[in-house]
Amino acid sequence: MNLKPQIITVNKFHLVGMKTSLTFYKNSPVALWQQFMPRKKEIKNIYEDELYSVQIYPKSYFENFNPETIFTILASTRVNSESLKVPEGMEHFIIPEGLYAKFTLTGMDIQGLMNTILIEWLPKSGFELANRPHFQLMDKRYKHNQEDSEEDVFIPIEPIQHFNDL
Repeated sequence: MNLKPQIITVNKFHLVGMKTSLTFYKNSPVALWQQFMPRKKEIKNIYEDELYSVQIYPKSYFENFNPETIFTILASTRVNSESLKVPEGMEHFIIPEGLYAKFTLTGMDIQGLMNTILIEWLPKSGFELANRPHFQLMDKRYKHNQEDSEEDVFIPIEPIQHFNDL
């Protein structure tokens, strides 16, 4: 597994989609995507034909991990910022500007990649998790349930602030 991410600043952008709450144990967003995909055509001014899976974790989710802690997931697509007419049953969401580690996942093992990032890469990286949304970008390289599928995984980060630096 290639753990050499690009460290990039993501500019603020807008999404429209549907959300649900999950836990680590109940982490199957399939039903959410099955609801969203047929309704995607209702969204006006789509920026590009890309899908975004967004995870919003409580602030201490990774520090005090409990597999029963609830987090939010959003199945969505990016829209032009002036397009804020949101179809009924959907929500507008903003990904704020910030620093991200961008990994490319080949295959379907997102849990394996996340474990490797959090356990191996992050402690040695000089960064810590930032309290912003995590997200995956599924563009034309994404092939649902195929081993040669690719998607970009964005992990919000910030430089570790050592006490001596204050």
